[in-house]
Amino acid sequence: LLFTAWIIFMSSKLIIGKITKKDSFTYKLLRYITYILSGLIFVIAIFLGVLQVSPSLRAQFFAKLCAGLGNEPSMNKFRCDHIGHNINGRVLEIGPGPGTNFKCWQDNGFSNSTNNIQEWMGVEPNNYFESHINEEKIKRNIHFPTSITWIEGENNKIEPETFDYVIMTHVLCSVNDVDKVLELAGSSLKSGGKYYFIEHVISKETYSNTWWMQQLVSPIINIVGNGCEFRSISDNIENMNKMNKKYDIEMEYIQAPIVMPFMRPHIYGVVTKL
Repeated sequence: LLFTAWIIFMSSKLIIGKITKKDSFTYKLLRYITYILSGLIFVIAIFLGVLQVSPSLRAQFFAKLCAGLGNEPSMNKFRCDHIGHNINGRVLEIGPGPGTNFKCWQDNGFSNSTNNIQEWMGVEPNNYFESHINEEKIKRNIHFPTSITWIEGENNKIEPETFDYVIMTHVLCSVNDVDKVLELAGSSLKSGGKYYFIEHVISKETYSNTWWMQQLVSPIINIVGNGCEFRSISDNIENMNKMNKKYDIEMEYIQAPIVMPFMRPHIYGVVTKL
């Protein structure tokens, strides 16, 4: 980005000088716009550089970013239509972030709700989400017992076959070991238990406009997304049955209702433990 800002600044001196008179209003206006654009890119580059070298600041910024982005109405409807019905018993949520999914369970146990969550346990490595989770619990009038372990999913030890549901939404893009997290999810489920997922993925249309856009923004997303990458997560989920058929897997690739085009490629579905 610093190089881009320098290129814009230097090239503008040549291009603008050729297409306009040096003392004209148009020349001055274009030069002014160029200064602003170059300066803005320079500031963004410095900010990203600071985030990159400061894990703590990056985690704190990511927590605030997720809390702000978790209220998009169209995505909330899609999210709650998928994970907001018939969720009962003990629930394990890996990577709950700021408690975005609580809104889907806010009527838990009431007559107009199909959910009856008895206990919720979260596994989250970023403890800057704690205040956001607590705020969301109050806002959504969450009454079922909750607990959270501040640790990476790959390193968490959970007693096998103790949960009725596992929830992961927008998590697997940033974990260090996707297969290990999926192994944890599968082993923690009781027989007949279900793992619900929603994940953004790399576009399956290689070399499409969306795919190229993802390649372009990937370094920035990796920084502001605290390690997030565009991955083909569907392969990892399908490989849950690699050794023997333990799971029934239902999965669909869609374009999610998100403003940013490079974030629209998604997979969602449910894995049932046989």
